[in-house]
Amino acid sequence: MRAKLRDVACVWDRSEHAGMTDLVRWRGAFFLVFRDGETHIGGRDGVVFVLRSQDGQEWERVAVLKREGRDLRDPKLSVAPDGRLMMSMAADLIEGRRAVHRLCHVSFSQDGNSWTPLVPMLLDGGADGEWLWRVSWHEGTAWSLAYSQPPDRENLRLRLLNSRDGRSWRHVIDLDVPDWPNESMASVLPDGRMLALIRREKGDQKGWVGRADPPYTDWSYIPTACRFGGPHFLRLPDGRLIAAGRGFETGEEKTHLAALTEDSYAPLLTLPSGGDTSYPGLVWHEDLLWVSYYSSHDGSSRIYMARAEIS
Repeated sequence: MRAKLRDVACVWDRSEHAGMTDLVRWRGAFFLVFRDGETHIGGRDGVVFVLRSQDGQEWERVAVLKREGRDLRDPKLSVAPDGRLMMSMAADLIEGRRAVHRLCHVSFSQDGNSWTPLVPMLLDGGADGEWLWRVSWHEGTAWSLAYSQPPDRENLRLRLLNSRDGRSWRHVIDLDVPDWPNESMASVLPDGRMLALIRREKGDQKGWVGRADPPYTDWSYIPTACRFGGPHFLRLPDGRLIAAGRGFETGEEKTHLAALTEDSYAPLLTLPSGGDTSYPGLVWHEDLLWVSYYSSHDGSSRIYMARAEIS
């Protein structure tokens, strides 16, 4: 697999700190979400902006989601089985530069402009501070990997959950992944197998690829050669998988694209980025990969849209 950058544009530079993006193509338009805050963490509470564009060039802000006294973080978009747009996110209570309490929240929209009031997700067996990272749907069921830090602060717990409505979540299994697994994504492939990209923050810090057959209670893992953060991946029309996230292969943090298989994660292309960066959204549209991400390489943290040719 090869990736070539077609172009990149800044689509939002009107925040003190804009970051943590996601992207979807839904009902003939792009919807882009990101956190608007004062800094990456701390300062005033973050809110979520929703931008809409027909062509990916001209963007308008159509909604702002907020919750008084909570820092909204890492909004993620998915399309529910009933056709509504779903947005999940963490809602943190921040003291200084640390979250002292966290609840994951969800909201739904019929048109992308008006959103239902934010309500806490109900996580079966969930620990205080558990973070349901990214949601993917398959045949009417939502799947997500959630991580949390136990009171001893020695090991992070990573577990698989599912839901029929996007709000109430059932525990499936704890994943046996060492060395602080955290931001992770799981998705069901067309043949029914589940694939997971798992970030690890201790030990060698290299990410893992996880695999499981239904009912997803027996997992195997392949260590990759790369350290990555904020992972996301997408299945292309020809069946290949492409991933994106924060990469470290250049010696500094960059947002990159990578070829993903069940056995490997291989960086392909570094996007113009640096400093505080990553948390990409991915959409395949008009034979191009559209990538939303944020970066502070040009000074303040801004939102960018890149288009890449994949061959």
